[in-house]
Amino acid sequence: MCRRSARIGLRLVLLTLLTVTAVPSLAQDAPANKRDVPAVAASLIRTGHADSALAMVRRAIRADSTDANLWLALGEVYAALGRMTARISAFRRAHELQPAAADALAGLAESFLAGGQADSAGVYAWKFTKLGQWRNPEAYYLIGRVYEAQGQADSAIYYYRWALSLLPRRGLF
Repeated sequence: MCRRSARIGLRLVLLTLLTVTAVPSLAQDAPANKRDVPAVAASLIRTGHADSALAMVRRAIRADSTDANLWLALGEVYAALGRMTARISAFRRAHELQPAAADALAGLAESFLAGGQADSAGVYAWKFTKLGQWRNPEAYYLIGRVYEAQGQADSAIYYYRWALSLLPRRGLF
């Protein structure tokens, strides 16, 4: 039993070292497939390497500036770095490239909420529901957050409940 614990501990140490040393190099060696860039960027952000993610996503956008998913990834990187103006610009560009992208509208609504601009957030949250996302709990959760930011507690509670009603039902066990 002691040898097994030692092996598990050694694996954890090696995995940690691999993550710390190899993950930043992922940003320098951008994925061969541009569809992998957002996932790799998200992994870099989760491991505390948002600057590396920014460099990688910028390189990918220089190679193809018409891919809305790359602009969405850039918005997420800017969100992790706390750069709100750049975040909004990236999500706006994604929305321009792909007007039916629900992620771009949700990103814009979240960005404006984070920046204290509830009215602008509301515009994009409502657009989110109009894209056929009326069964998406995230859309109504965003609307609830907008109403909460505007100080309209009753409306916020109404939309939070609506969002909860759309979540899949699961038993306790």
